[in-house]
Amino acid sequence: MAVRSFELGLSGQCDVVEFHLGSALASGAEARASRSLQEIIPLEYKRGKPKAHATDEVQLCAEEMLNVHIERGMLYYGKPLRRTYVPFHPPLQELTRETARPLHALIESRETPSRTRRARENGRASRDCFIELNPNVEFSSAER
Repeated sequence: MAVRSFELGLSGQCDVVEFHLGSALASGAEARASRSLQEIIPLEYKRGKPKAHATDEVQLCAEEMLNVHIERGMLYYGKPLRRTYVPFHPPLQELTRETARPLHALIESRETPSRTRRARENGRASRDCFIELNPNVEFSSAER
């Protein structure tokens, strides 16, 4: 599903979007007739396992759709084969905004950033780009 954030000036594709219906009644035809949209949850599939840094969470938090407030999203990692709920709390929302600002400056400069040597060697270009855009974010020693 195509998603975008007018606030952040970003657009992309979401792997899955779950639409959860709510109802005041427990069951039956009357309940089905009275159901309304209760929650929208974007879900992103990721190969591997959860990371020590927040790039996946920031990507998920950047998604805004249908003029509806989205309180949380989910990441599904291939290694543990499990969904992880990601609450869109204010610190994550601010980190997402902080990540988008320099990205727009980079786009406006019309220059393609070179991939760092370490990123080429480790295959971690997205993480290194995230670090360059968010120099104050700390990572565990295993992620460096």
